[in-house]
Amino acid sequence: MTRINYQSDFTLLVTLTNHEGGTMSPPSDHAWSVHISDDAGTCWRCGYDGSSYEDCAVDGDTIVCYVNNPGYVPGPLSVAFVNDIPNGSFADDVETQVTPATTSIMLVDGPTEGGTEASIDMMLQVIAPRVIAATVTVAGDLSLTFNT
Repeated sequence: MTRINYQSDFTLLVTLTNHEGGTMSPPSDHAWSVHISDDAGTCWRCGYDGSSYEDCAVDGDTIVCYVNNPGYVPGPLSVAFVNDIPNGSFADDVETQVTPATTSIMLVDGPTEGGTEASIDMMLQVIAPRVIAATVTVAGDLSLTFNT
């Protein structure tokens, strides 16, 4: 368990993996974000809007999140990678995929372990977009087939 003072700034290193466990580079052709939340619901985010980075950088295959003045309370942190995939089939032209993960980060009222700087490596599973076909029988012999 990594212990970080709840008032401290820190760096979170996020590495994405595919469903086979292989390392993936963060998308460079569309928007994504990393949401880091405490137990009280305070959410700090960083990300890429498709052209520039906000409060983060990419170093090779690693997203480097610079968590600055997050306003957290003591307790555990959770993380979600939000992938905004362009898809004209959706009303807003974006298929949003959210991949949540738990962390071994505990925000504490005491000192940060190992000094004032903390870096955490974390693996998030990212699933490729998929379409699920379904057939529903509505009445008698009438069937509807659709994709969800």
